[in-house]
Amino acid sequence: MRHLSNVFQGILQARPEAIKEPDHLVQLWAHECERIYGDRLVSPEHLKIFKTFAADLAKKSFPRTNLSKFY
Repeated sequence: MRHLSNVFQGILQARPEAIKEPDHLVQLWAHECERIYGDRLVSPEHLKIFKTFAADLAKKSFPRTNLSKFY
């Protein structure tokens, strides 16, 4: 639960002018997830698996958002 709350804390600390479009919020969500969960992984292979999983989840959850530049 602590890690999940850290993701939301990071999102809520963003300045409102930084989130002008829905895509910006989704990018911020992806960034915070990688910052909280990805930084705790110990190998490059695990980080690659995490990024693949996160990209798939983002495509399912936010189909109109293009995160290909991010992942």
